[in-house]
Amino acid sequence: MPTNPKYTKADQTGEMGVWTVSRIVSFHFGWVFRKNHSEHDFGIDGYLDVVTDEGDVTGQQIAVQIKYGESYLSDENPLGFTFRGEGKHLNYYKNHPMPVLIIIGSPDRENCYWEVFDSEKIVARGGSWTLNIPKRNVLQNDKVKLLKLLPDIETITEEAKHFWKVTTAMQDGGIGIAAISEDEVRRKDTSFLHDFIGKILQQKTTTRNFQSKIEIMFDGVEDSQTEIFEIDEYRDYIKLMFDELPQISFFLTKETKFGLLGIIPQCFAFQEKVTKDYGKGDRVYVRIDPEAIIPMLEIIFHGLNLVTNYLEFSKEEQKLIDDQLMASLNLPIPNKK
Repeated sequence: MPTNPKYTKADQTGEMGVWTVSRIVSFHFGWVFRKNHSEHDFGIDGYLDVVTDEGDVTGQQIAVQIKYGESYLSDENPLGFTFRGEGKHLNYYKNHPMPVLIIIGSPDRENCYWEVFDSEKIVARGGSWTLNIPKRNVLQNDKVKLLKLLPDIETITEEAKHFWKVTTAMQDGGIGIAAISEDEVRRKDTSFLHDFIGKILQQKTTTRNFQSKIEIMFDGVEDSQTEIFEIDEYRDYIKLMFDELPQISFFLTKETKFGLLGIIPQCFAFQEKVTKDYGKGDRVYVRIDPEAIIPMLEIIFHGLNLVTNYLEFSKEEQKLIDDQLMASLNLPIPNKK
């Protein structure tokens, strides 16, 4: 004879545990409890969405594993309760991107108890592990404790204000300075420039306002006698920057030989620095590889054209900015033999 699906006592107790935690989170914290679907339950029963006292859902979350029933509180010690976890969940919890709470409780007890999973707190035993859940960690009383598990709430409001403040300065004829740290150079991290130029390119009006209005400065070069292009790491970073983001040539300041564009040829073609004694004083020359100049120009003008085509520049506008770019590059005189 066919049989009906069963809703067991264990199922009922498990649902009661989820309901109890959901109620605590809602009534005591003012947060949102989101239950995980059983088919996607790999050791996480749900997620707590943190909500501020003003009702703002912050985007911060805490994952929870709920074990409900008197058996989970039976292994009691003077400090708390010994929780026994399954080996299959160990690495899953360890690599989870948010804090994971182990919550235990029972219909026969008033309180639920919790501890955050931490590999430093567990004792591994063969294929399983144990974790002490302190009696002092009473869930309904510990909203403040749980918030301390999370990073501070961040807002992009001030960053957005700063970006538009810079945009306004560009419109008023100012120059924007993008500072690249020594650490970014060392790590070959161009993400700041990608993000910044990406913001600008979202609107054509903003893109036009930034035309030839950005200068890039580098931290970490303290020797006044040393040029950036003489340092391998900085030279490599600048070449990488143009390889990844050739569009930046549209935004860099022009009509001056003292900006970043003025040393770009040396960054791409530098060979060595030579000092010659002419009796009346030393003169310093930079030897370059002339074969590197053409590929450099192709990269820079390709990036320029990507932006001017996007803005639908007229032929006259295109020629003007092409001429400005060539003048700014300060192309070196070929080496004399």
